Amino acid sequence: TFWLKSELFLMKIPMLNFEARARRSQPLPKGYAKNCESPWSKSKQFTMRGKTTIVIGGQFGSEAKGKVISFLANEFDIAVRTGSPNAGHTIFKDGEIFRLQQIPATFVNPNCTLCIGAGALINPDFLRKEVEKTKTKDRLFVDPQAGIIEEKHLLQEGELVQKIGSTGKGCGAALADRIWRTDFKLAKDVLKDFQFVDVVELINSGID
Repeated sequence: TFWLKSELFLMKIPMLNFEARARRSQPLPKGYAKNCESPWSKSKQFTMRGKTTIVIGGQFGSEAKGKVISFLANEFDIAVRTGSPNAGHTIFKDGEIFRLQQIPATFVNPNCTLCIGAGALINPDFLRKEVEKTKTKDRLFVDPQAGIIEEKHLLQEGELVQKIGSTGKGCGAALADRIWRTDFKLAKDVLKDFQFVDVVELINSGID
């Protein structure tokens, strides 16, 4: 099964793995995300050019999608990461190696607004470390409905690493809790020091 990791469309389906970006004509105004409002809803000057780039990986990950997207990053102004921090992207920037599991690979473009969608799972420790390393907190926006991987999920999957080849990152256990609605926490419950935005509204308003 392949997980779709979209950098525009917020969905996750089997047997397909891609990342996409959308281009728009104006930069995002600072601070708009505090009220989870789309900047395009109040101003007609923000218009999408309608360009979407899709990078498809036909294997079980590790096809260098992150490297390809980071190479194209300067063409785009907004990126959305979904999915889970199972593996990750290895990015090279200014002679330095960045191994990212939460931040979109387009962080190499300083003018690109970065988002984490509602379908994503977030390990708060991973996210904070990546934000510090990439220095992107001022342009990172999190959907309040994104899920949180907790310590209990890591413990549950620890026993499965050898049995089924789990990465032990807690993603499966967290998704199970989300499906069964079993004491599952969302980004809005935990990441109170981050900026929130309704990512679906943001993208849809931009395309319109």
